[in-house]
Amino acid sequence: MIMQNTGHCHGIDFSANTVVAIYQLKKLAMPIVKVIEVIASSEKGIEDAIQNALAETSKTVRNIDSIFVKDIKVHVKDNRITTYGLICKVSFRIDDSHRE
Repeated sequence: MIMQNTGHCHGIDFSANTVVAIYQLKKLAMPIVKVIEVIASSEKGIEDAIQNALAETSKTVRNIDSIFVKDIKVHVKDNRITTYGLICKVSFRIDDSHRE
Protein backbone atom coordinates (compact mmCIF):
# COMPACT_ATOMS: atom_id res chain seq x y z
CA MET A 1 0.00 0.00 0.00
CA ILE A 2 1.68 3.23 -1.16
CA MET A 3 0.23 6.63 -0.39
CA GLN A 4 1.58 9.79 -1.94
CA ASN A 5 -0.30 12.44 0.01
CA THR A 6 -0.63 13.29 3.65
CA GLY A 7 -3.92 12.87 5.45
CA HIS A 8 -5.70 15.17 7.84
CA CYS A 9 -8.04 14.00 10.59
CA HIS A 10 -9.34 15.90 13.65
CA GLY A 11 -6.70 18.58 13.24
CA ILE A 12 -3.80 16.12 12.99
CA ASP A 13 -1.71 15.69 9.86
CA PHE A 14 -0.71 12.12 8.99
CA SER A 15 2.11 11.25 6.64
CA ALA A 16 1.81 8.31 4.28
CA ASN A 17 4.20 6.30 6.50
CA THR A 18 2.00 6.88 9.55
CA VAL A 19 -1.12 5.71 7.72
CA VAL A 20 0.67 2.58 6.50
CA ALA A 21 1.98 1.86 10.02
CA ILE A 22 -1.52 2.21 11.51
CA TYR A 23 -2.90 -0.12 8.82
CA GLN A 24 -0.22 -2.73 9.59
CA LEU A 25 -0.81 -2.48 13.36
CA LYS A 26 -4.50 -3.05 12.80
CA LYS A 27 -3.68 -6.28 10.97
CA LEU A 28 -1.39 -7.40 13.82
CA ALA A 29 -3.76 -6.35 16.61
CA MET A 30 -4.46 -8.75 19.42
CA PRO A 31 -7.63 -10.75 19.02
CA ILE A 32 -10.81 -9.63 20.72
CA VAL A 33 -11.80 -11.94 23.57
CA LYS A 34 -15.41 -12.22 24.67
CA VAL A 35 -16.59 -13.66 28.00
CA ILE A 36 -19.96 -15.29 28.57
CA GLU A 37 -21.40 -16.76 31.72
CA VAL A 38 -22.88 -20.26 31.73
CA ILE A 39 -24.41 -22.50 34.37
CA ALA A 40 -23.51 -26.20 34.36
CA SER A 41 -24.22 -29.15 36.60
CA SER A 42 -23.36 -32.78 37.17
CA GLU A 43 -24.31 -35.57 39.51
CA LYS A 44 -20.73 -36.92 39.37
CA GLY A 45 -18.59 -34.00 40.51
CA ILE A 46 -17.09 -30.57 39.87
CA GLU A 47 -14.72 -31.69 37.10
CA ASP A 48 -17.60 -33.38 35.27
CA ALA A 49 -19.68 -30.20 35.59
CA ILE A 50 -16.82 -28.23 34.01
CA GLN A 51 -16.65 -30.78 31.18
CA ASN A 52 -20.43 -30.36 30.71
CA ALA A 53 -20.02 -26.57 30.54
CA LEU A 54 -17.34 -26.98 27.87
CA ALA A 55 -19.28 -29.58 25.90
CA GLU A 56 -22.49 -27.56 25.80
CA THR A 57 -20.83 -24.20 25.13
CA SER A 58 -18.64 -25.58 22.35
CA LYS A 59 -21.77 -26.62 20.43
CA THR A 60 -22.37 -22.97 19.52
CA VAL A 61 -19.14 -21.12 20.44
CA ARG A 62 -15.79 -21.50 18.69
CA ASN A 63 -12.25 -20.58 19.79
CA ILE A 64 -12.77 -21.24 23.52
CA ASP A 65 -9.61 -20.34 25.44
CA SER A 66 -10.50 -20.81 29.09
CA ILE A 67 -13.16 -21.48 31.68
CA PHE A 68 -13.13 -19.69 35.03
CA VAL A 69 -15.30 -21.22 37.75
CA LYS A 70 -16.97 -18.23 39.38
CA ASP A 71 -19.13 -20.09 41.90
CA ILE A 72 -19.75 -23.62 43.09
CA LYS A 73 -22.98 -24.85 44.61
CA VAL A 74 -24.06 -28.33 45.69
CA HIS A 75 -27.58 -29.61 46.20
CA VAL A 76 -28.05 -31.83 49.21
CA LYS A 77 -30.74 -34.40 49.98
CA ASP A 78 -30.76 -36.67 53.03
CA ASN A 79 -27.29 -35.43 54.01
CA ARG A 80 -25.82 -36.45 50.65
CA ILE A 81 -24.67 -34.32 47.73
CA THR A 82 -27.01 -34.94 44.83
CA THR A 83 -25.86 -32.37 42.26
CA TYR A 84 -22.82 -30.13 41.73
CA GLY A 85 -23.66 -26.79 40.15
CA LEU A 86 -21.24 -24.23 38.72
CA ILE A 87 -21.38 -20.73 37.38
CA CYS A 88 -18.58 -20.45 34.80
CA LYS A 89 -17.11 -17.63 32.76
CA VAL A 90 -16.11 -18.92 29.34
CA SER A 91 -13.56 -16.86 27.38
CA PHE A 92 -13.26 -17.17 23.63
CA ARG A 93 -11.61 -15.30 20.78
CA ILE A 94 -13.87 -13.53 18.33
CA ASP A 95 -13.30 -14.82 14.80
CA ASP A 96 -11.11 -12.15 13.21
CA SER A 97 -11.08 -13.62 9.70
CA HIS A 98 -13.13 -10.62 8.52
CA ARG A 99 -10.51 -8.07 9.61
CA GLU A 100 -8.62 -6.26 6.91
